[in-house]
Amino acid sequence: AVHSETGSGKTLAYLLPLLARCRPNVPRQVLVVVPSRELALQTLDAADLLAHAGVKTRAELLRPSPPAQWANTLLQSPAPVLIMTKAQLATLLPLMQENNGALARQLRQSLHAV
Repeated sequence: AVHSETGSGKTLAYLLPLLARCRPNVPRQVLVVVPSRELALQTLDAADLLAHAGVKTRAELLRPSPPAQWANTLLQSPAPVLIMTKAQLATLLPLMQENNGALARQLRQSLHAV
């Protein structure tokens, strides 16, 4: 496996092209899934730095909370970029199938694609 040093720009390498493709004032365009909470915070910091540098897109991190609140955040967040951990996604996936997939249908209607 190939590993890069911390601070070598890996996060910016995938985040900058995603942010560049986001449409202004359109919520929930990108869902970034990362392996750890630490990397989620790093990704949010990188997005914030880009926002201060003039990239007109903001990001929101799904905070530790009950999974039902994650669904509400995904459905209602005005941020174009949402960041969550793989553990959060793994917890959320079964909830999306409850009630004959009602949450999954709502998310499909709400989430946009770049």
